[in-house]
This record gives sequence, structure tokens and C-alpha cells, in this order.
Amino acid sequence: MKGPRLRIVASCDQCEHILVTPYNVQGDRGRDVDCCHPDNANPRYIGEKRHDATPQWCPLLKEALVEFTRGNPQHKVNA
Repeated sequence: MKGPRLRIVASCDQCEHILVTPYNVQGDRGRDVDCCHPDNANPRYIGEKRHDATPQWCPLLKEALVEFTRGNPQHKVNA
């Protein structure tokens, strides 16, 4: 392979549709992270304690990638 390999990682951090629910069950504490975007019939589970792994089903991911390629300053490289 010539040249660099690109890996684009999307983050749900600071997304207005994120719902973080703390839990404390039998000594296990943590946070569940769900997406409450209106395109979802119900909140969709993203992960436990994670904002840094936007799922492929995210209704805003495609739009974010388009804006990234346009050079929108909201989307940063190696930030």
C-alpha cells in the first residue's frame, strides 16, 4: 500500500440527541448512552460510557461525513 491509511472515527460527544443514564446495580456503576434522535422510534443504545463510537445507523453520520469533506471547521482532523 502506498500512502497513509485513513481511519475516520465519529464521536457522539456533545450531540444534542445523546441521553446518558447513570446506573448503580448490585455494586456495578456506570452510564448507558442512548441516541434519542427523532428518526428513531425509541431511544437506541450506543454503548456503556461511550460517546466516541458513533454507530453506523446514526441518522446524522452521512451528513457529518459530507460536511467533513467540505472542510467544515466543526469537524477537525487529528483533534
